[in-house]
Amino acid sequence: MSQDARLAKIVAARPGLRVSGALDGFELAAGAVLGQQFTVFDAPVLAKRLAGVFGRPVHPSFAGLRYVFPQVENLAEANLEIIGIPADHAGTNRRLAQAVLAGKLDFNSRNGLHSMLLWLRSHPGLG
Repeated sequence: MSQDARLAKIVAARPGLRVSGALDGFELAAGAVLGQQFTVFDAPVLAKRLAGVFGRPVHPSFAGLRYVFPQVENLAEANLEIIGIPADHAGTNRRLAQAVLAGKLDFNSRNGLHSMLLWLRSHPGLG
C-alpha cells in the first residue's frame, strides 16, 4: 500500500498497520470466501472450526486465542467439507491456497495490486 499515492502517507504514519482480523492477505481472502454464504454470525464459527481442525494450537493460549489460522500448505489439499464448509466454498479456498503455493497469486502489494485483482476476478467464487 505504500506504493499507492493515495495511501502512502497513511501507511508511513502507521507502520505495521494491517487489516483488522487477519494477519496476512491469504487469511483475509480465505475468510472472505467463508463469509460469502453465511451471516456475520455464522462465518466466525466456521473460521473458528477451520482454525481448530487445520490450524496450530497456541500454547499457552493468549486472550482467548487457542489456535492460529491454518498455513497455506495445510489448506491446499484439506477436506474442508468435514467442518461444514459447502463444497463450492471449500474448493475455492483450496484453489486459493494452491495458487499461493504455486506462486500464481501473491498478496504482497509491492508486486502489484492489478495482477492480484485480475487473478482473483478470473476464478469462480472469488471475483
